[in-house]
Amino acid sequence: MFRAGVEYTLKDLVSFRAGVATDPVAGTFGVGVKLKQGLGIDVACTYQANLGFSPHFGILYEIKKKKKIANVTPSTPTSIEKLAPTITPASNLPIK
Repeated sequence: MFRAGVEYTLKDLVSFRAGVATDPVAGTFGVGVKLKQGLGIDVACTYQANLGFSPHFGILYEIKKKKKIANVTPSTPTSIEKLAPTITPASNLPIK
């Protein structure tokens, strides 16, 4: 069995799809549209010699996780700053 397909997406809103398959020989084509807030609709059609055209419909909803932002305070030294040695300039040393 062999299956192959391609998809072209236009401006991250509309996707055009096409594909072929063997055993049984079939061709497919379809369109997907992204709507507001993760909602999308897919419409496709498959053609097979024995069955003719078969329509396919789908409704998609994408759940997105909220990104967590770490609270970083500027007064807290980072791990590199904790390990870095403190160097005192020679001009600040007392003269004997």
